[in-house]
Order: sequence, then structure tokens, then C-alpha cells
Amino acid sequence: MSEYQTHREQARQAVIQGDFTTAYCLYEKVLRTYPDNTDILLDYGRAKYREFSDLNQAAVLFQRILEQQPNFLDALLWLADVSSLGYGPGYAGAASLYRQIIALAPVCVEAYIGLGMLYKNPGSPVTLEEALASYRQAVMFKPASAITHNNLGYLLLDAGQLEEAKDELCEAVRLYQMDGVNTRNLQKDIERLQHHEPVNRRAYFNDSMRYEWPEQEHA
Repeated sequence: MSEYQTHREQARQAVIQGDFTTAYCLYEKVLRTYPDNTDILLDYGRAKYREFSDLNQAAVLFQRILEQQPNFLDALLWLADVSSLGYGPGYAGAASLYRQIIALAPVCVEAYIGLGMLYKNPGSPVTLEEALASYRQAVMFKPASAITHNNLGYLLLDAGQLEEAKDELCEAVRLYQMDGVNTRNLQKDIERLQHHEPVNRRAYFNDSMRYEWPEQEHA
């Protein structure tokens, strides 16, 4: 294993252990020799996202990658995720990034979910109609995902499409239960719908495996 690979692996292990200071020192050491190394920049940015304390710096790291490779999908997704929290290019920038990703990769479910989750964010970067269309695409491309049906179901409530919302939430319950997930709260919302009672809870999720980095790469 080369020195570069050794430092990268050591940094990843430090992230897993929550030792971000050590990880950042290792990333900086590699970048002094290889300042444009996209692998290190991506790992560094993902570590910043995981620590969740300096998301503006995470955005900068992902932007450095995109300056070299404008269509690098992983970097685009991560930058969009950071921006969707109000950092880097911000909410409007996140919407533009997700749309760019969809244009490049029309079956990228994560981008459709990310775009839909921007509905009602500050500045209204995504309309209700676009959010609904995004979640419908996510369901079409990933019909076995409880999260996609969950998100579409709750958004349909906002749209006043109660019967379709109930159907989607019931499908989410079925799929969650297949995975052993507790669905008590979701079932309560469905019961409220059946009794024509208001449902105030809104729950939107993105279950991307990217957020489990770096564990899934060491499975």
C-alpha cells in the first residue's frame, strides 16, 4: 500500500472512530502533495458532512472537485445535500444542482428525493408541483423503497389528495414492516385520515447509503 493509500485509510478509520481532528490532519497532509486529488477532496468533504460542524467548508471541498470535473455525480450530490441545509450555494443552489444531476442521470433516485425535500424551504426553491413530480419519479424508479412512498404520501396530504396519500402511506407501512421497522406513528396518521381527522406531522427522509460512509466501504 502506498503512503497516499495508507493516509487515506488511516483517515477513514479516524472518521469511523469520531476522531475528526486526526482525519483532517491526514487529509491536509495528502493535499499538500496532491492538492487536486478528487478522492481525498471527496473523502474530506464527506468527513466534514459527517461531523456536521463546518458544512461551509464541506461545500468548498466539493466545489473544488467540480472545478476540475463539473459532471462528477458524487460531488454534485454531496454539494446539493450540503446546500439543501442552507450552506454553500444555498437552497436555490441545491435545487439547481439536483436538477443538473437529474439531467445527467435521469434515474438517480437520490436527486429526485433531494429535490422534493426542498419544498417549503426558505425562498421556495421548489414548487409543490415539482416536488410531487420528483417524488413520483422516485417511486417509479424505486418502488420497493418505503421512504419514497412515505415522502410521496405526506406530500400528497399537502396537495389535498387524501385518498392517494393514504394509499402511499399504507404501502410505506407494508414495506417498512417487511424490514422490521416500527410503523406505529405512521399507522396513527393513516387512522386519522380514515376518520377524516387532520394530520399535522410531516416526515420526509432520504435513505441514501452515502450517509453511512465510510462504514459501508469496510463491510
